[in-house]
Amino acid sequence: MENLENIRPLRKIETEKGRENSDAEKIKTRLKEAQVKSDDQHFKKINIDSLNWDTLNALNDCVEKYHDPFPEQVMTQGVKEMMKINPYFHTFRDDKGEAETYVKEFIKLYPDQIKEIIAADPERFYKEGVSGNGAAEKQGEEKIPAAA
Repeated sequence: MENLENIRPLRKIETEKGRENSDAEKIKTRLKEAQVKSDDQHFKKINIDSLNWDTLNALNDCVEKYHDPFPEQVMTQGVKEMMKINPYFHTFRDDKGEAETYVKEFIKLYPDQIKEIIAADPERFYKEGVSGNGAAEKQGEEKIPAAA
C-alpha cells in the first residue's frame, strides 16, 4: 500500500508538467504569430522555440500588455547591462539620477543596437520583473517614496 501512495504525487507532478508544456506550446504559437505580424526585425530574430518557461512568460506579457516586444523596462535593462560590460559607461553611474537620464537618452539614440543585444540573448533580459509583474511593480512603488 505504501508504494501506491508514492505513485500518486508523481502522477500529479507529471500532470502539472504536461499542463506547463501545453501552456508553453500555446505561448510559443502566439509569439510566433506575433513575430510574423511584427515589423520589428529584431523581434523576428528571437528564437522562440529555444526560450525557457520564465522567458516565454515575460516576453508574452510584454507583447500582450505593451503590444511591444521591447518595452521601456526591457530596453532599460539592456542599457544597464551594457553599462556593466563596458567600463566607459561606469562614468555615468551616480546617485543623483544623472545615470537614469543618460539611460533614457541612450535608448532614444540607439534603439536598434539595444534591441540587437536583447534579441541575441533574450533569457538575460526577459524576466518576470521586466514584464510589469511582481518585482517591477514593487520596485516602482519603492522609488516613489524615495523621490518624495
